[in-house]
Amino acid sequence: LSIGGLPTGTTDTFTPNPASGSSTLTVTTTASTPAGTYPLTITGVSGALSHSTTVSLTVNGPDYSLSATPGSRTFLAGGSGTYSVTISPTSGFTGAVTLSVSGLPTGTTGTFTPNPASGSSTLTVTTTASTPAGTYSLTITGVSGALSHSTTVSLTVNVPDFSLSANPASQTVVPGGSGTYSVTISPTNGFTGAVTLSVGGLPTGTTGTFTPNPASGSSTLTVTTTASTPFGTYPLTITAVNGTLSHVVTVSLSVTATVVAFDAVGPSGAGASVTSGSSLNWSHTVTASGSNRLLMVAVAVGAGPDTNRTLAVTYNGVAMTSVGLVHSANQAQGYVQLFALKAPAPGTLPVRVTLSGGNASLEAGSVSFTGVDQTTPVRNVVTSFGTGVSPNVTVTSAPGNMVVDAMVTGCNGTITSSKTLRWLRQVNCLTAGGVGGQSTAAGAASVTMGYTVPTDWWGMIGADIVAAP
Repeated sequence: LSIGGLPTGTTDTFTPNPASGSSTLTVTTTASTPAGTYPLTITGVSGALSHSTTVSLTVNGPDYSLSATPGSRTFLAGGSGTYSVTISPTSGFTGAVTLSVSGLPTGTTGTFTPNPASGSSTLTVTTTASTPAGTYSLTITGVSGALSHSTTVSLTVNVPDFSLSANPASQTVVPGGSGTYSVTISPTNGFTGAVTLSVGGLPTGTTGTFTPNPASGSSTLTVTTTASTPFGTYPLTITAVNGTLSHVVTVSLSVTATVVAFDAVGPSGAGASVTSGSSLNWSHTVTASGSNRLLMVAVAVGAGPDTNRTLAVTYNGVAMTSVGLVHSANQAQGYVQLFALKAPAPGTLPVRVTLSGGNASLEAGSVSFTGVDQTTPVRNVVTSFGTGVSPNVTVTSAPGNMVVDAMVTGCNGTITSSKTLRWLRQVNCLTAGGVGGQSTAAGAASVTMGYTVPTDWWGMIGADIVAAP
């Protein structure tokens, strides 16, 4: 018997040899035998007869595998974190492995303890305050002689920062008047500093003052015009700076000859209601000092059906004019109607709502304004209706004007307005008119009035209140 194909440094022995019946082949490697898989050919010869068979020999050299946990770490610039590196020997590997790391961001160091290592090591990654924010792929490499293995982990560096916002998005003033914006500084990633605020884009003769400044958390910007400030709409840029960090937000300032101003709400922010009835009464106080006044009353009606039920509203005995009506979801289970009266008498005087055609739930309130055009006080009346949780209506308006709405929906619950809620009254869920409300917003080219309500049928009226010339 003989064998061919043995790797370098390997010996073979057949016992017995020659043999009849059977023999045992013993293959012996050395420490220098190269790792690999070898096809061996065993040949048997007897005189002129020769036959062979093949077997396979796999030689495994000492080796190791490399792993690291956790797979990712996140910390702030200037901080540090650790990864546990594991060296797992195979086939009798007993050597030490020299470790290194690549892919670290600028200004970051990586230290292995111990290094070289066998079994395990700890990689400590240390950033500086100037380390750029981002997510980095780190390659950990282990080398022992001719053996080299690597594994990857992820490093995310967050830099302390802040965001900037301002509310409202626009203000309208007359020359010589003033307006305020609430500026909010929202820290992220552990930001704790104060920011220095400034404003650009102010019209001639106008000043902007932040209180406080520098600020952390919030500040109030007061913009003050003079009698000579030119009319117009101005984009204002609010800038906040902290060291190398800088953020901006824009707001709008409109300077107009006259401005519609909110006067009063009646009877209160809770409105007035009757669960089932045909009349509703309360008192509304119209200012005695304002000029060019307007009173508006909104009434929500809930009845199933609401067919043939009609409203009439008076203030101090004077009939008010209907400017719009819309049914919830365009059905006959409830509606809201908006009434107006220009030049209402000043003082605390009665508002009376009368329903004809049967009883219903009634939710109502009143809002008065000053600075209103007495020739065409209300224009651009728009209605909308639908189902769901987001009643809304978009009104064409202008800076200096005021937009008012009236809302009706079917069911009570948590209700909010996207604008300034003047009154809200909730009675029940028996019809599509059990809830009524009214909001206002400063005029602009286009104003969308909206609410968030429990999902149900709804209807809305929106109207533009025109500033006096």
